[in-house]
This record gives sequence, C-alpha cells and structure tokens, in this order.
Amino acid sequence: MTDPSACEAETAQSLNVADFNVTFQTDPSANIVDTESTFEWVNNPDFNNAVNPSCKVGKFIRNSTFQYSNNNIVFGTPLDFNANAGFKMKVWTPAIGTKVSLKAEGGSEELVTKTTTKAGEWEELTFDFATGTTGNTKLVLFFNIDSNTSGTFYYDDLKLYTRTGGGGGGGTPGTAAGDIAVNGGFEDGNLDGWAAYNNGGTIEAVTTQPSTGTYCAKLFASPETGLNPTLKQERKAAGTLAVGDEVKITFDYRGALTGESGAYSIQSFVEAANGVNQVVNISVAPSDTWQTYSTTYTVAAGDISGGITLEFVAICGGVPGCSSTLYLDNISVIINP
Repeated sequence: MTDPSACEAETAQSLNVADFNVTFQTDPSANIVDTESTFEWVNNPDFNNAVNPSCKVGKFIRNSTFQYSNNNIVFGTPLDFNANAGFKMKVWTPAIGTKVSLKAEGGSEELVTKTTTKAGEWEELTFDFATGTTGNTKLVLFFNIDSNTSGTFYYDDLKLYTRTGGGGGGGTPGTAAGDIAVNGGFEDGNLDGWAAYNNGGTIEAVTTQPSTGTYCAKLFASPETGLNPTLKQERKAAGTLAVGDEVKITFDYRGALTGESGAYSIQSFVEAANGVNQVVNISVAPSDTWQTYSTTYTVAAGDISGGITLEFVAICGGVPGCSSTLYLDNISVIINP
C-alpha cells in the first residue's frame, strides 16, 4: 500500500440508519458481514486524486466460487427511501464495466446496479431507489454480481443522500399514476431497478429494435449459456398494498423459441412476509413483431405485506437445439388504474 502520510484524514462517520455515512474513519468491521468474500479496513491505495484523497477505505476481495459474494450491513430500523433518494459511493475497480450493485433487503427489496467507467482510479456512483421501497433493514454490496470471477475492489464514502440532494440515473418509477415499476422502458440503457439473475444465460439492455425509445431488455437461454435467466420487479408496494386493490400489468414483448423445451414463464406474485399469497400466471406466444399484453387482477385476502413481484423467465430445457429469446419493453405495474 501507498504511504498514507499525504492523504486527507476522515473527520466523521455514522453507521446509524438515519444519517448513514461510512467514511472508514474507524474500522467498521464489527458492523460489516462478509459473505463468501473478505472485507479489510486498509490504507487508500490511490489517494493522490481529487475524487477520493481520504486515508482509509474498505477492501473487498471477491470469492470466485460464489456468484453472490458480498459485504452487508444490518440495521436495527428500516432504511427510509421517502426522505432519502438512495446512496452514493466511491469505488476503485481494476476494469471498466465492473458491475457494482447495492440491494436493500428485508422489506420491499430492490437491487440497483451501476457499471464503472474508469479502471484503476476512483469514481463516484449514484444508486437511486424508488420511494415505494420500504421496510428494508439490510444493505448488501456486490461487485460483479451473478458471476464466478475473483477480484479485489475498494470502496469508500458509502452514504445516504436526500431527494433534494441531487443525483440522477435510473431507478425512478414510471410516470403513470400508481405505477410501481422501476425503469420499465430501460431507457437508461441498463437494468437499474430490476433484479436480474442470469443463471448462466444473458440479460441485458439492448438497442435491437426496441418497441419505443432507444432501449429494450433481452433475455436469452440455450443449453450452452444457461437454462433460465430471470428478470424481476421484486416486492413493490410492500407495506402499502391493500386487499382488494386492482393490479394492472402491461408490457410489450417479442421473441422466439426453438426446440421442444424452449418456453417462457411470466408470473406476478402477491408476496407474503414469507412465501407467496397469490400467483397470477401470464401466457404469451412467441412473435417476431412487437405485441402488447395487458391484464388486471384483484389482490386476494391473506398476508400481502411483501407487495407485488413481476417475473419474466426465458427457459431452455437443456435439449440440444433449444433456445429461448425474449425481448421486453414499456413494462408497467399500476395499482388501482
């Protein structure tokens, strides 16, 4: 490590949920759980810059055998994404295009992913969370989520920022009244606001003939790539959903299936605190042109505290010759349309 004699010492740090700001002024190891990863409190390896001249930072060593290697912090009370817009964090990664993800867990869970634009130097990323994200008592940090790559990364100044404090990017809800879907048009060119589980397949925002705008999402599965890549809006409106609410789901789609085992699975769930209270199955046929699907259902009685999940899966049964391609655009989930 570089001699930290010329670095700028941190002057404040808070691990409280109300004013969370991890500057690494002191060692937070007692509060950070490293799951299939290694956390270290270390000297800043690159303090001679304007972005992050601080003395101490966090070091994240990723385990290549675990796709969801992470650092996480558990809070005593839920994070507030009504007063706060999300998080800012400074990162140092060895490669451009490194995926950096923050996930709020424990309530209406949301995963926000950003990609780095610099290699071997510090940059600050902004992670916007939707206002409907509630009840979460855990914050999880991933580098290159859903992969089997090893690596060493650094992070610093992980802090909440308020909705009046600026910060742009994906992750804002749709414009329709009552819409709880986040980044449903993929127009930021990424999957921010979505939980994406590649499962060996591929999920990406692409410019290949979108329904409208510039981008759409593409899911692809084959025996060679993976059998069931899954894209989700997870646990939206948790804590605010009511029995008897009408849920309107609309999306544009196109795609192709080959082989007898190629298929799509599209479902909406009304989530309980643990498990599922209600399942709505959605059936669409492959089409080489864009189609619009829309359905409305009523929230049934029972434990609905986990909110609404909308899940898209491209399935390939592993039989040679099988493939499943699904393009998606203009996705909305509207409560009481």
